[in-house]
Amino acid sequence: MNIRSYRRFIIISAAILAFTGCSSKKDSGEDAVAAVMSELETTESSAEICSSYTVADKKISILFNGIPDKDLLPQLMQTLSDGGISALFFTDSSDTEKRSEDIAEIVNSGFDIGIMLKSIDVKKAVEEIYNVKQSFSSLNYEPKYIMSDDGEYSEELLKAAALSGIDGAISPVCTIKSDGLSSKEDAVMLLHRTTKGSVISFDIANENKDSAADSLINTVGFMSEALTEKGFSAVSVADLKDSQSTAETIKIDENDKRFDINSYEKYVTDKPFGIQESEAKTEDYFNNTVFVGDSISVKLRMYAEYMRKINGSFMGNAQFLTTQGLSAGNALWELTDESKHPYYNGEHMLIQDAIAKMDVDKVYIMLGINDIPSYSLDRYLENYQTLISLIKEQSPNVEIYIQSITPCIASRTKIPTNKEIFTFDLALAKFCEENGYNFVDVAYAMRDENGNLPDSYCYDADTMGLHFTNDACQKWIDFLLTHTKQEE
Repeated sequence: MNIRSYRRFIIISAAILAFTGCSSKKDSGEDAVAAVMSELETTESSAEICSSYTVADKKISILFNGIPDKDLLPQLMQTLSDGGISALFFTDSSDTEKRSEDIAEIVNSGFDIGIMLKSIDVKKAVEEIYNVKQSFSSLNYEPKYIMSDDGEYSEELLKAAALSGIDGAISPVCTIKSDGLSSKEDAVMLLHRTTKGSVISFDIANENKDSAADSLINTVGFMSEALTEKGFSAVSVADLKDSQSTAETIKIDENDKRFDINSYEKYVTDKPFGIQESEAKTEDYFNNTVFVGDSISVKLRMYAEYMRKINGSFMGNAQFLTTQGLSAGNALWELTDESKHPYYNGEHMLIQDAIAKMDVDKVYIMLGINDIPSYSLDRYLENYQTLISLIKEQSPNVEIYIQSITPCIASRTKIPTNKEIFTFDLALAKFCEENGYNFVDVAYAMRDENGNLPDSYCYDADTMGLHFTNDACQKWIDFLLTHTKQEE
């Protein structure tokens, strides 16, 4: 270790010792904060943003954005314990002294404590982390998570948090108000719309009134009942992280502009992403294949059914799990009479369950047109990852092919537009490349020179402007047959 590296090691070690209250000398708060601030430009450490994780099991994490009233706390902790729920409570520096007995009770009851930041100014945040950690030293407990009001964090703040001994910065997927659930059924519906691996926050900012307190206890109770009914468990953030998929990813050069929409004058690429052109296969290539998708893929199914009346071997024995309104997001919801899941042999089924019952070795998925209006880009990819994991969990030997979202006609102005579709497609192509998934860029075949679906390929040009004619479906099929994975 050279002198400079050794000096850095000493400075960082001293800062962490001071923040954890384990220094051999009583370092002042000013010295500890100064040590952290001096290392910001050179450190490579960074606290992780904790929002959601890709997990196979039905797990979520639950947190509270404060510590409830003293009279309410025992009842709340009892409700959590009765439901087997791990929970994370947040406190700020002004509460740590006033609520020291309550904080000790939380820690001694096996629940976690995090630090609610009053400010996201880096130096002020570091000072607050230091002060809270010092107040916890007598409990032999060290908070490992921070949270801001809006769940937003600068890169500099994340680095400072890591240097301060913080593991993660919480950014909840959703926040539930104290009266946000009026029944167990409401909680079940929330779980339908919540992806496994999510971090969920309960808002207890105004829990000093009896009515608000009762509402919080009821809301948490309804959530506990729903978790039990639907087979979910509420675990710590650390356990949720440990449960995530460990699949290796490919690092893409940060200077690679292929996936940056600003690199394109029009919503079109000069060649397809993913699998490139190959020698054409015959239609028996589709034997033992299932197509999963929304109304765009419903049209492909209808075209195949029509053509099979003329040619019984059209598309081999390909099967279809398609339904109008299906998305990567709602494919993860629980199965109900109202859910968008497709039917297999007359039975309404989860996609992964249906595939497991089929004799298939290839799965072609096209989902996204219904995700764009409902989910953020990151959430869309997280949902896709979860769906892939669920399919592979039950059918480990199937080969999965992810298809790009196809464009709409130029005159379409409502969501999704071609700009939004192209943005999602670029991210989906990058996601597949990073994770080693097969990507088939069907959208490349469907775009004109300006990146639009030609009107001649659209059968609903006067209304929705995105569903295919028979000619477009045939072009789709031809593209798949000439873009197949080559044997290694």
